[in-house]
Amino acid sequence: MKNLLIILFFIVFPFVIYGDVTKNLSYQDFISLVLKNNLNIKIYKLNKSTAKFKIEKYRGIFDPVFSTELSKDFKKEFTGSKLQNNVSDFVINRNVDFNFSLTKKLSWGTDLTFSFSNNRFKTNSDWAVLNPMYSSSMMLKISQPLLKNFGVVINRSEILKAENSLHKTESEIKKNINDEILKAADAYFELIYAYNYFQAKKEALQLSRNTLKINRKKVSLGLLPENIIKETEAEVESREEELIKALQNIFNAEDKVKFYMNDVKSDYRIKPVTGFFPDNIGITLDNAIKYALKNREEIKSIEDDLKNAELDILKSENSMKPELNLNIYGAVSGKGEDYGNDIDRMSSNVYHSWGIGFEFSYPVFNREAKARYKIDKLSKIRLELNRKQLENSIILDVKKSYRNLKTLKKRIKANLTALESAFEKMKTEEKKYDNNLSTVFKVFSYQTSYIEQKIKLMRAKTDYSKEILNFYKIIGKKL
Repeated sequence: MKNLLIILFFIVFPFVIYGDVTKNLSYQDFISLVLKNNLNIKIYKLNKSTAKFKIEKYRGIFDPVFSTELSKDFKKEFTGSKLQNNVSDFVINRNVDFNFSLTKKLSWGTDLTFSFSNNRFKTNSDWAVLNPMYSSSMMLKISQPLLKNFGVVINRSEILKAENSLHKTESEIKKNINDEILKAADAYFELIYAYNYFQAKKEALQLSRNTLKINRKKVSLGLLPENIIKETEAEVESREEELIKALQNIFNAEDKVKFYMNDVKSDYRIKPVTGFFPDNIGITLDNAIKYALKNREEIKSIEDDLKNAELDILKSENSMKPELNLNIYGAVSGKGEDYGNDIDRMSSNVYHSWGIGFEFSYPVFNREAKARYKIDKLSKIRLELNRKQLENSIILDVKKSYRNLKTLKKRIKANLTALESAFEKMKTEEKKYDNNLSTVFKVFSYQTSYIEQKIKLMRAKTDYSKEILNFYKIIGKKL
């Protein structure tokens, strides 16, 4: 009964693994699905939108601002004098104001203000010449910093910093995506290994079953004792158990691959159709180091930090200057008994005014600005040291990965030679066993040694493929 179940298992199993519910998945297609569906990558990409909105936030400083005012007030007070009003002891004033203004800041630090004011005044005072009286005025005011807060770079520094921060965010996104792809690729190659491991265990089972078939024939011919059958069957059952565990490894590896594709709820099987990577990276160590120092996203990120540090220094250096502002204004105004006369007089430019002046201020010791400048200088020095430390770390990582690749190539070559030797020894031992010159224990030992050597070779190839991707990531290549 037990043997029947085993036979049924191996009849059904190929359909479970390679039936209609199995999907072939190449490495390129897998990476495309990871880039499209991976949740972490989607989260990383949101950071770019946030950085873009920060740029718009600081650009808003230069947006024009429109403001308007409409008000009405009433005032009644005791005159205390006949000169103000002969008719009543009270003076009653009524005011209606309608004003609007438009202000804008320019990149040089200039503040522009255009205002248009309108007033209607009515009173019961005998002294009023125009009653009601309409008055209007238009004024343009310019305020220009000449020392502190002067210049395009100073006034646009926050925008420039936000743009640098966007570049830094893009670098961080690329790095994070590379990290995520590396982890996903690791899962893909582990799935390849799981399939190859399963095939090796399947071959081990088949070898033991062939030995069992030979032993049964020899027992029937009286060449071996009957207890050898049980010993051989025990080995077959042990290898069957190992095969079942190998199958479970495939399922676990598939789930991990699906996790990086954001498809964990599906129940289809995945069969990787891409083999291991070739054993040639096509770049020397010196060129790899140069490439890494030029293309690593962490280097680009810290360069953006240094640009922002320079802007901070420039801004804090400017803040130590005295504040000297030039203020200029020009205005036209008019008055009339009705609004039309008021506007006509204002537009005639007969009634006008202008002014020019300077404002100067300077903190006596200015310790805050001086301290900020020194702090910003130290921050830049710290970033430069961090960059040097990062460069040293990158060089070490490139060297280590390059050496790992060389070591793994040697491992593959050594394991391949060992596998060929193990195969020849196994075949030799099986021939000796056929001629009753060996024992079943030795045959199983050589079979096990051959399968283990095969698994070691696959492990070395898997590690080499993963290390190639790690090497590309270390030197700053897109994966």
